[in-house]
Amino acid sequence: MQSRFLFMDSEPDFSRPPTMKRYPRRIRMGGFLMNVETATAWASRLTGRTLDPIRNSPTIYNVILQTVRPYRVNFKPVGEVADVSYMVITQSAWFKGYKDMDPSLIPHFEEGEREAVARTLLREQGVSLLL
Repeated sequence: MQSRFLFMDSEPDFSRPPTMKRYPRRIRMGGFLMNVETATAWASRLTGRTLDPIRNSPTIYNVILQTVRPYRVNFKPVGEVADVSYMVITQSAWFKGYKDMDPSLIPHFEEGEREAVARTLLREQGVSLLL
């Protein structure tokens, strides 16, 4: 009868990093990143009332999205946890990457017409605290 137990003759090798699961990232986005406070202040100016970043996050998202859409750019919360940051998205593309990959391996977008339009829009709207 064979033994069902595995005995180790030596200590485990801790010199190698443990195998980590790679969480895929299928889309890469380019644009202008802003923190929650900047997006909240912008949406508050647009609505004419003081918005709370937690209670009013859907309002913040919708008000700014309606403002930027006519300029052919998008707006959405980005990050590992919803509402960590917001981004005015000017470009996006399919991508075969994974979470926490080396940033030097991620292809960068070239700035073009949409970035110029978005930059002008942000300046006109008084949004300057971009990340």
